[in-house]
Amino acid sequence: MAGYLSELEDPAAARFYTELEAHRFMTTRCPACGGAFFPPRTVCPDCLGSGLEWVELPGTGTVYAFSQQHYGMFYLKPEVVAAVELDGCEGRVFTLLDAAFEEVEIGMPVEVGYITNPVGVVVHRFHPAPPSPPEEE
Repeated sequence: MAGYLSELEDPAAARFYTELEAHRFMTTRCPACGGAFFPPRTVCPDCLGSGLEWVELPGTGTVYAFSQQHYGMFYLKPEVVAAVELDGCEGRVFTLLDAAFEEVEIGMPVEVGYITNPVGVVVHRFHPAPPSPPEEE
């Protein structure tokens, strides 16, 4: 699938999907103003600077909104679709979430995982983050 990904017209999207193949969740940051934004861009939306740098995100975030898609991809099963506010940058990713609809809540912490879809492309798919250890007093 690398050939397909390199043919994408948007160089930022092409690089993003190439990095996903290596299980790296990346975006771009502007060296002029320091802003990091998702999705990755070729020009800074704040200062219009160019020459953006690629940075790896922690791959964590918080569920901002969610819904259930009753006819899932390839009609396998209903799937949860979520808008996730990402840690480490401004922006949200709209993604599939590996969780039962009844278990998902606004504000729920999630983390990225990677799957190879049926056509051979590595894509991101978020899942609930493990519970944080209790704070020591």
